Amino acid sequence: MKHLFSKFVITTLSVMFCMSPVYAIEQQNEFFPGNKERHLRDAAKYHFEMNNDVIFDSDNQFSNGWAFQVHTPVARNWSSVEGPAEFLKDIGAWLPSLTGEGLNYRMSLSIGQILQTPDEITDPNLIPEDVPYAGVITTKASWIAYNDTDFRGFEIVFGFVGRPSLAEQTQNFVHNIIDSNIAEGWDNQLKNEPVINFNYMRKKKFYQAGESSGFAFDSSVSGDVQLGTLFTSAGAFVETRFGFNMPRGFGFRADPVGRFLTYDATLSPSMKNRSSIYATFNLGASYFVHNLLLDGNVFRDGSHSVEKEDVLGMASIGFHYERPTWGIHMDFQFTSDTIDTSTVTGNADSENNFSTIMIEWRI
Repeated sequence: MKHLFSKFVITTLSVMFCMSPVYAIEQQNEFFPGNKERHLRDAAKYHFEMNNDVIFDSDNQFSNGWAFQVHTPVARNWSSVEGPAEFLKDIGAWLPSLTGEGLNYRMSLSIGQILQTPDEITDPNLIPEDVPYAGVITTKASWIAYNDTDFRGFEIVFGFVGRPSLAEQTQNFVHNIIDSNIAEGWDNQLKNEPVINFNYMRKKKFYQAGESSGFAFDSSVSGDVQLGTLFTSAGAFVETRFGFNMPRGFGFRADPVGRFLTYDATLSPSMKNRSSIYATFNLGASYFVHNLLLDGNVFRDGSHSVEKEDVLGMASIGFHYERPTWGIHMDFQFTSDTIDTSTVTGNADSENNFSTIMIEWRI
């Protein structure tokens, strides 16, 4: 199953950008013509995102995640999106609400992994009073349509939970490097099975103030729905940005593998040759019908699970610095209780806080 997923990832990347993996770098100018003249916000780009809870002195619940993303340049219609195969452009044009007057269009493909562990990772036995060992690896395809005030996005997530996720190898490789405790209980992780999710998000700005080339402030309302074996949930948030020479559009939101949506819904700032520096603040809540990481396997009986809290409050604060060809982003996520502490009596963290660093650069 590990080899199956590797082949799936390589094939998907090749099909999406219609290129041979061996010659991808040499062919990028052919698939993204004029990209080097575009501002980072409008250009084809790479994102690399790393999520970890070490700053909160924890290795419990969500322990680590990473994602590598490729985003196409901004296009004026689905047929002119550069890079993807025609049938993928057709999907964007076919999806409800993702076509409209005055919108810009973009696609992305990403590969990512998340892992979850109980508090006592040196215990090789099953710890039923704490969260399960769980690893998920996915590939995601996203289609977004947006402008400076409106956003619509749809995403398909496909991957595996269990040993094919390589979560055990990833965690213990890193722990060996940093001379930390080896996790001994991965034999108790969630069982092998595929995961699939369909995610949808809408955003709408309701307030803007300040000068676009100087200090500015804006606020948006956001709603999202997830349906699938990874997460089935719905949420609503208020998102605020403030800073200098901010890019138009909407801010970066950390996404540890399918919780929200992978997107880059930005447009170049007024002063293209100057840096952008700004902050973001998000506040909201989600209702969870299903959370694979806490509820356990969908298709396999007898997997480890714990009682989750159905309603989860979330807040995040982010700091962003962008140049015309690269950017760096720091984000800190905070939650209310994710598990029912009256039934999960081990040393599990009641919240699921973590930080994110994301770097991006123009292809």
